[in-house]
Amino acid sequence: MYVVPDRVVAAPVPEGVAILNTQTNRYYTLNSVGEFIWRGLCAGQSGDAIVAGLSEEYDVDPVLARSDLTALLGKLEAAGLITEAPYCGNT
Repeated sequence: MYVVPDRVVAAPVPEGVAILNTQTNRYYTLNSVGEFIWRGLCAGQSGDAIVAGLSEEYDVDPVLARSDLTALLGKLEAAGLITEAPYCGNT
């Protein structure tokens, strides 16, 4: 699971979402599919839930949806827009 750090703010734009990393002062934009993923991340959805939602909303094969999700997560993490949440389960 990923979380959005406090240093990141987002706002809807006509074609998706604009995201600002206030630490670096860099803006990023995501299209409507990226916005769908972003909203899922902000809602705390699992990767499986986001993939299922993408498959249903955009009528895309789940394998392709997972591949696209994985690619976007990597880019968002590299830009400092998301961080991997630590696991807090029982050990």
